[in-house]
Amino acid sequence: MKLTGAQVIAQAMKNFGVQYVAGVPGRDCLSLLDAFLDAGREIPFIQVMQSRSAVHLADGFHRACGRPMALIGGESGNDVPMPTDMNVMEAHSSAALMIGGRAAADPVQYASSERGDAGGHRGAQVSGSAVRRWSLQNAAQLPDVLQSACSVLLASQPKPVQMEVPLDVQCEPLEIDMDALHAQQLAEPPTADRRLIEKAVALLLSSMRPAIFVGIGIGTETMDAKDAILELATKLGAPVVASASAKGVVPEDHPISGLSAGRFGTAVGNSILARADLLLVVGCKDADWAGLPDVLRAGGSSDERTLIRVSLELLQDDQGWELDIHADVSGALRDMSAAMSPQRSRRALSRHESWLATIEKLKTHWLQLVADRSAVLKMPFSAQRPISVLQQVMERDGVLVAGPGTALMAVQQVFRAYQPRTQLTCANSPVVGWAVPAAIGAKLAVPAKDVVCVVGDGDFLQSLPEMAVCVMHGLPLVFVVLNNCGHMSTRFLQQKLLGRHVGSEFNMPNGRPYSPDFSDIARSFGLEAWRVEHESQLERALRGALSSGGPALVEILTAREDYAALAGFCGGPGYPAEKSSTRRPEGSAVE
Repeated sequence: MKLTGAQVIAQAMKNFGVQYVAGVPGRDCLSLLDAFLDAGREIPFIQVMQSRSAVHLADGFHRACGRPMALIGGESGNDVPMPTDMNVMEAHSSAALMIGGRAAADPVQYASSERGDAGGHRGAQVSGSAVRRWSLQNAAQLPDVLQSACSVLLASQPKPVQMEVPLDVQCEPLEIDMDALHAQQLAEPPTADRRLIEKAVALLLSSMRPAIFVGIGIGTETMDAKDAILELATKLGAPVVASASAKGVVPEDHPISGLSAGRFGTAVGNSILARADLLLVVGCKDADWAGLPDVLRAGGSSDERTLIRVSLELLQDDQGWELDIHADVSGALRDMSAAMSPQRSRRALSRHESWLATIEKLKTHWLQLVADRSAVLKMPFSAQRPISVLQQVMERDGVLVAGPGTALMAVQQVFRAYQPRTQLTCANSPVVGWAVPAAIGAKLAVPAKDVVCVVGDGDFLQSLPEMAVCVMHGLPLVFVVLNNCGHMSTRFLQQKLLGRHVGSEFNMPNGRPYSPDFSDIARSFGLEAWRVEHESQLERALRGALSSGGPALVEILTAREDYAALAGFCGGPGYPAEKSSTRRPEGSAVE
């Protein structure tokens, strides 16, 4: 059949199962947008208010369900995604097809990026490139490019893909058999060397304090990986500690869970990694490993620590791994578990009994600290109190999306995750303005689940216009704005490193804190909204927002000086209270 270049792209997206296209309309992509209206090629278009929000929306969508979206933009209107936005996706093994337009093709040779995986091989991708790029000069190049692009998007370790399709290529006719257009055959992921598996099991059995550290790579695997890691850990008697981006791979109320570790993690997880004499690192990207405090990556408190890594992705670091197993993660874990005979398992559990008892004491102590801190009834609220109540009112399989800073710290330490893909953060690559559109994407991906976005007021101001998207598309998700009148996580770092702060508080000329009324703003957009200033309002507002049946916002006044309250339990110093501004806007009833 004869189709235009734009129609070929739209039909290919439909054939490959793309459910949504997002972006900001522009003159350089008009033909592309129009093609998604054709009968048989219809794909719903999500119009965002800011072009970079489309990237974050697609990121949240992919992380919540594992499927890619398509994005459309062009040179006009400054709607080209920023490299940092795309790098957030790569750091979390997320993917989307970004299609950009321009006025006309440049007279340069067509080429694809040399960086990253050059084919569809699932195990051959190299970290270091955030995105694969193609720039097309004519429509005849579309079949090969689309097949290669979709192969990258659907790989076990996917990456973002960017196609530049000039307006004349969009309109150029092409004779094509769409039934013959399909993703390139993906090579089977490599299986683990049997000798390495046996050596790994022997090392695990001989250790006294083994621990398993799981990264975002295992969160993007199938449910088989979750079951395999739980089976191995239970047979071995080794706690499973998650990176910030892998929470929920093992339910955090399971006895074998060591909660989370990292700069935003729990004291339990960090302590386990510091004390372990053997660390099995599973499915970690460079960003997961780099997210650990330096002392943990250097060996913690163990004089001699054995490091074993299992990963499908080739990584760049050199940590002196005793064993480095490059293979399909699920398969390698199943092989290790199969090699753990009942007799071996009984021996391992007996050997690690005191280690597990120590971990249980650490967890009990930590969870009591969290409970005590979360139960403090003071006004303004601590950042932890609303998160604790939110845990009580949300469904167990609900999705929580947390922005960077204070919100991320509170969520990581207080809110427990029970399933993969239910706690989404940008911890591996923090970016303000990410959380709101990412939550919208998550709700599009899993419409039957509760989706709640927890964000600070400074972060929320970066993406506030996207509330309109929720109203226009009738998306029932909840925004919880922790309003402490500024970028308090930045102020914390300034105080910690420099002893003073500037530019991180929202203040009037007289020093009094400044804040808009976010609940009033939300109502003007068409959301139901609550402003919470007292404990008696908190649970009722959160339950009301979740049951509203539409987009809703809950603004909660939180204390400026409480950012580092739980960080102290992780060995992180706070900032001097006497250098902090604690005044609130007039009329807030929380002076």
